[in-house]
Amino acid sequence: MKTNRENLPLDQILLEDSLQLLSNLPDECVDLIVSSPPYNLGKEYESRQALEIYLAEQTAVLLECSRILKNTGSLFWQVGAFSDRGMLIPLG
Repeated sequence: MKTNRENLPLDQILLEDSLQLLSNLPDECVDLIVSSPPYNLGKEYESRQALEIYLAEQTAVLLECSRILKNTGSLFWQVGAFSDRGMLIPLG
């Protein structure tokens, strides 16, 4: 069930699954999105995934971000590089 514009939380930081949260927001309802998604490096707070899976998940989140972002809005997406056997692949 999608949230309507009248019930959107304002001036809050929400700690939830990003894709689930985004999918419940109405189109073009956000002025600013700032994100620093997991870098997929296998650190203790994240599990490392195959690059194809990681990119597919990030693409799904970015598509939802694009859908909820107002035409006049801004998106800041901080990403790193994917490392594989000594090779760095830029993700941005």
